[in-house]
Amino acid sequence: MSTIPYQSIWRLMLASAVALAYLAPAQADEADAAQSDSLAQRVNALDAELFAAFNACEVDRQMAMLEEDIEFYHDKGGLTRGRSGMERMTRERCASRQVQLRREIVEGSLKVYPVRDYGAIQEGMHRFYLTEQGGQEQLIEIARFVHVWEQGDTGWKIVRALSYDHRTP
Repeated sequence: MSTIPYQSIWRLMLASAVALAYLAPAQADEADAAQSDSLAQRVNALDAELFAAFNACEVDRQMAMLEEDIEFYHDKGGLTRGRSGMERMTRERCASRQVQLRREIVEGSLKVYPVRDYGAIQEGMHRFYLTEQGGQEQLIEIARFVHVWEQGDTGWKIVRALSYDHRTP
């Protein structure tokens, strides 16, 4: 019966530990990436739902996705605080059926970052189109945006929104 030298066992254990040290982060990175992809899909679907309501002037549906104390920072329009301010602004925009505004995402621009134990930060670019009574839809602006989403007891809601770098195409 042969015996394995004591040093060989230690070398084998050390080599195994080193291999595990390299494999564990790779497995964690894969799990984080899968979770991150799932989060991005969820947040981007929420964004699509929010702006489907925006485009259709479904004010109540849109407001249900905003936190009561939302802050909306707009480089041209200034700061709007609170859901009531957002609702007032949205109802004014939607009151005139002679002018319609539509928002669309710039494809490939969306990024979502998790905020541990809270929610997510979403950033991207969007375009705005205007249709005046009987006219053709025209692209009027391109801008960047950031939304801070909170996952709370009542679901996902936007707590902070920034829309900036507005420019004509």
